[in-house]
Amino acid sequence: LPKQENQNENRHSKISNIDDNGPTLIDFLHEIKLIRSNTDKFGELIEEVKRIHAKMFEPMANPKLEQELENKKEEINKLSSEISTKLNKMVQANQNRDDNAKSNAQWRVEELQIFDLTSHFRNTMIAYNEETVAHHDRCKKIILRTLEICKL
Repeated sequence: LPKQENQNENRHSKISNIDDNGPTLIDFLHEIKLIRSNTDKFGELIEEVKRIHAKMFEPMANPKLEQELENKKEEINKLSSEISTKLNKMVQANQNRDDNAKSNAQWRVEELQIFDLTSHFRNTMIAYNEETVAHHDRCKKIILRTLEICKL
């Protein structure tokens, strides 16, 4: 029985110290959770921008909407820059590992998490860009319609 306990201790110590050179898997997953939370917040900001865009086209639109929109855009730019920087650091750290580290399960988990998070962030950025382009197109149509009415 003492021999079995000793084997269990050795096995657990090997699991918890998979990679002494880098962050632990728990630290890594915590960082992933923070980035995912920021990406979700980024998505919420995009929805708020869509709401503001829709209100701007109402006949008696609030003049403060323009400032609110600028504040949201500034927040989006800051958050996207922060997320992008963190993701790039994670990708680079994962790629700089030696070949032995790339063969273990922790590296594969990290690689998959980074890929998933990068894809999620990319899709969120695409949605923001699509909304921005759509808003510009709607503005152009309104301006053209106004010019046609005024026959300028």
